[in-house]
Amino acid sequence: METNDLLLLEKSFDLAEKRLAAAAGTPLTAPTPCTLWTLRQLANHLVALPATLARAVDGEQLEPGEFSPEKMAADDYVGGSPHGTEAASVFAAAAARALAACRMPGALAGSVTMPLATVPLRAVVMATLSDITVHAWDVARATEQNPALPDDLAETALTFLSTFITPPGRVGDRPNYAPVVAVPSYACATDRLVAFVGRTP
Repeated sequence: METNDLLLLEKSFDLAEKRLAAAAGTPLTAPTPCTLWTLRQLANHLVALPATLARAVDGEQLEPGEFSPEKMAADDYVGGSPHGTEAASVFAAAAARALAACRMPGALAGSVTMPLATVPLRAVVMATLSDITVHAWDVARATEQNPALPDDLAETALTFLSTFITPPGRVGDRPNYAPVVAVPSYACATDRLVAFVGRTP
């Protein structure tokens, strides 16, 4: 994997950590742009992403269902505080572990079975980066922060998700992604990314 990809992964982690820290005054019962999730569920999912990536890179045998967004959101990582004051520090610890695992020589040479397919670990890294970036926007929108994303993160995530998201991921009772929202061709990278995953910029 290119060194730049891991630098972008680290950048996405830093962004999410800062937005979780800034969200600490918001009740975890608050709604989010992930319409089926509260802020607590969104924070749980964010923490689970690097935690699951680290386990996969370390060679742990994971069940495909462990990559399910719903399972990640349901497992409680952020503690009992009604305002999620632990969320940023718990996320930072999980992110540090994931980065350390990914940087080991040869760590990303394998593959892992996810719910819909067996994919290279390098693709799991890019999926994690992309998901973290989108959900950093979600946290910002849910907590009245500036939701703008760095252009390099937004463009990288959009490029990856354009090939990663398949039509089955947008259908069903609880789809992973809503239908694409139309935006002008001149829209900024942030707006084009979130519109692609079904958010209204």
